[in-house]
Amino acid sequence: MYLGVTMFSRHAVSAIVAFAIVISLLATFGSASAESIFIDFEQYPHGTPLSGISEPGVNFQASAGIMISEVESGGPTGNVLATTWIAESASLTVTTNPSASAIAFDYVAFPFQATTVTFYHQGAVVHSAQLTAVMMLTGVSTPAFETFRYEGLFDKFVISMEMVRLRDEVRDPDMFALPLAIVLDNIAITLSGSPSTAPDDRLNWGYCDLKAAIYQRTGPDGTPALHVYGVDGASDGHFLLDVTGPDLAPYVAEPPQGQNVLIEEAGNVQLYALISGEFSLHIHMDDQGNVCAWVFDGLPPVNTHIVNYNMVQ
Repeated sequence: MYLGVTMFSRHAVSAIVAFAIVISLLATFGSASAESIFIDFEQYPHGTPLSGISEPGVNFQASAGIMISEVESGGPTGNVLATTWIAESASLTVTTNPSASAIAFDYVAFPFQATTVTFYHQGAVVHSAQLTAVMMLTGVSTPAFETFRYEGLFDKFVISMEMVRLRDEVRDPDMFALPLAIVLDNIAITLSGSPSTAPDDRLNWGYCDLKAAIYQRTGPDGTPALHVYGVDGASDGHFLLDVTGPDLAPYVAEPPQGQNVLIEEAGNVQLYALISGEFSLHIHMDDQGNVCAWVFDGLPPVNTHIVNYNMVQ
């Protein structure tokens, strides 16, 4: 029989995760060392709130609207961190200091919500992925933990949830609302030990440079120019395009009106003239629509800033 509910209590969350009878894959990144962090919540008593979670180098922060956020029993190997919200959308943010290079965690994402995890490095989006929701609240099925893994430089990740209303697909017509929820366990983080200074003279160090590196160079006419190199999965660079004074000159004299203008593109990078009078190198970070825009005021660049956005949202 389908369970029709409009709200979960602390005891209901405990009961849900207690039914998780699965063998979870625990990801490891080499032997344990000071360069890795592992959080299984076993050292925290049941009922410990999110604010009571204290881990060196890791910080948890939840968005408003929390109903329950505490350590519960019933995870793949013991305790879990269970967080629920009564809200149309919610998020759980986890930051690392120093930055990290890999992560794995076990999770349960509740049904009837879209759940996304987005990774950032120094303010720029570097990766985004959907988390599957396989738990069904039925009398014959039990919640199953999934394992998520990611390798890449990051210093923050955000698990975002948004309610998806599927009333017509719900068996119980009285069920009209469910909380948003995420249950986490066995968080394994590999710290990167990345240098605090750029490896070379790239202008966008720490901002989008996992996918494209921007350098100030000299153009054929002897004036300042930009060279843009794409970066592949093996961190190897390959030349994509250059930005010269003649490329920008028409738009310096007369900025676009009404909409931005595409000047040139190569690989995952596009050069735009903006209606603001500025210019932008749009770096496509992944196949999920995430774009990191490196905005600059001209050649040579004096003022720059980053704008992150998603093309499909």
